[in-house]
Amino acid sequence: MKMKLLLFFTGLAVSTGCHAQLSTDTIITKRLPQGGYRYYHGDIRLNNQQLVRTVKSDPLAKKTMQSAQTNEVFGTVLSASGGALIGFPVGTYIAGGKMQWGYIAAGVAVIICSYPLYNNAYKLKRKSISQFNEGVNNRTTFLQRSELNIAAYNSGVGLTWRF
Repeated sequence: MKMKLLLFFTGLAVSTGCHAQLSTDTIITKRLPQGGYRYYHGDIRLNNQQLVRTVKSDPLAKKTMQSAQTNEVFGTVLSASGGALIGFPVGTYIAGGKMQWGYIAAGVAVIICSYPLYNNAYKLKRKSISQFNEGVNNRTTFLQRSELNIAAYNSGVGLTWRF
């Protein structure tokens, strides 16, 4: 009898850390404290190319992601050209030439114009990911989306069912 109780409580103690969760196909976005975003599909971290390949299965999300990529590329080109417009007069001044403030002002203006494109690109990426995740949730059944957990709380051990 003592052996059965010992086995029961040992099994109960071990199973409190176990969860009956189904790994989902949704994409999770995490914002980094230093700026930028990271994308995860389950436990796998996705780069931009992998994110685009993953989202391709949903036509609406694919179209939104392509629009986001277009904005991001155009914003990158604008910010790089703005950096060149700033770097050229600074390099000339370091080499002993005269500072050309017109180029610097133009470079700053171009960089400022690229910011809304980046901002819109990240908004479109988030929209594309949410469209993809909605499609994944619509493809799964109620029981596949629900999770049954064995949890230990201050008041005791119990089952939690999320749906």
